[in-house]
Amino acid sequence: MVYAIAAAVVLVSFVALNLYWRHASTVRNAPCPTWLAWMLELNFPAAANGRGSVVERLALAPGMRVADVGCGTGLLGQTLALHGVRADGFDISPGMLAQAALKDAYRNLREADLTASEPAATGYGAIVSSGTFTVGHLGPDSLERLLSMGRPGALCVIGINEQHFHDAGFDTCLERWVGDGRIRDLHFTMVPIYAERPDGQDRADIARVAVFRLR
Repeated sequence: MVYAIAAAVVLVSFVALNLYWRHASTVRNAPCPTWLAWMLELNFPAAANGRGSVVERLALAPGMRVADVGCGTGLLGQTLALHGVRADGFDISPGMLAQAALKDAYRNLREADLTASEPAATGYGAIVSSGTFTVGHLGPDSLERLLSMGRPGALCVIGINEQHFHDAGFDTCLERWVGDGRIRDLHFTMVPIYAERPDGQDRADIARVAVFRLR
């Protein structure tokens, strides 16, 4: 019981610090502290083997134009680079982009706000996002703006918190897009968001990775 309470306190503190720092970095352009980058990479998103297994199943071709949206400190871009793909990284936080740049894994890094009306860039053959929709602050409207960055036929791999997937309406939104013919070949993979916790995983700790193609 003590371990469970301690783990919960650490997790809540971690998420609160992450959200506070993201707000501060956006409003005041605050740099990302090294200790916070370490915490993010230790616990969030999921373990490296989970990222690697998803990337391997994508069969992304070297040289393909890929957008990593919400790239954070660059963990996913680093995994992509190990598989021969140098993506363009996008994040709302200049501090996160500065940390991602240290990995030297991206082709380009740019600031992007998924609540803005215009896409940050367009014409990508693949769009990946491992952390943007795992905290719950962005909903299906932001996902729709993200998809506008892809060209017809683009491969999309989007991690969505399992709890918010249902509560925020991602499930009905994706079903509607399949029915409207906007996306095709939709399927899902479940992966842990955080490192293993003593009290196990619940819905808030699981990401549903949606894999599909744009029409």
